[in-house]
Order: sequence, then structure tokens, then C-alpha cells
Amino acid sequence: MKFILFGDDGVMVARYDSKIHGDDIPSGAVDVSDDLFFQTISENDGVWKLDKDTGGIAKHPFPSPTIEQLATAARSDRDARLTASDWVTLRAYEIGEEVPSEWLRYRAALRDITLQSGFPQVIDWPQPPA
Repeated sequence: MKFILFGDDGVMVARYDSKIHGDDIPSGAVDVSDDLFFQTISENDGVWKLDKDTGGIAKHPFPSPTIEQLATAARSDRDARLTASDWVTLRAYEIGEEVPSEWLRYRAALRDITLQSGFPQVIDWPQPPA
């Protein structure tokens, strides 16, 4: 038998198979068909929820990210791009030369993405020098 456990908010939190878990299935887990069980595994492009009023289980679209989440993701992406270009700066310092100006402009543009008018929903990412 297959079971799905849902949180207090109705969102799926775990799946259980009696052949694997035996009697160690939480008492609040819902008995589901094999088809639905495997559907929740293969269709991971949304959030599976239990409607507590009807008992129905359905997939819902992922919630849209908040502005804060978008900004955090953009800053993380920016930081990764800066880290990926650190070698240029380090190499220049190691050999006693100046950092090439196109790389300085690129890195400055990366640091300034938060100043763009569309940030964080729309970002015009600078391209690294060739």
C-alpha cells in the first residue's frame, strides 16, 4: 500500500510504501493509489496538496517567488559570476600588472546590478570580456 503524508498547510511532505516502511507509517498519512503515488514522484513541476474539505489531492503551480527571493537569487548569481572572474584579478596582482580595464568594467557592472531600474525582476546581465 502507498501513503502520502501532508503537513498542516495541506502540502505533501513525505511518501511511504508499506513494502519498504512496514508499520513505520505515520498515523496521519493518507492511503493513495499506486498511480497517484507514482504521479507525485514523476510530476514534480508543482506542489501536491490535500484539500482537507474534500479529501482530494491535486497538483498546484509553484507559488511565484517574492521580490526578496528574486533579489537573493540575483545576488547569489552575481556573486558566482564575480567569483568566476576572480582569477583575472588575482593573476594581475600576482604578476604585478594592472587588472585589464574591460575586466574592471565587467566586475563593476556586476556589482551594480542592484542599481538597475528593473532589479530584481529584470536584469541586464553584463557579458564577460572575450
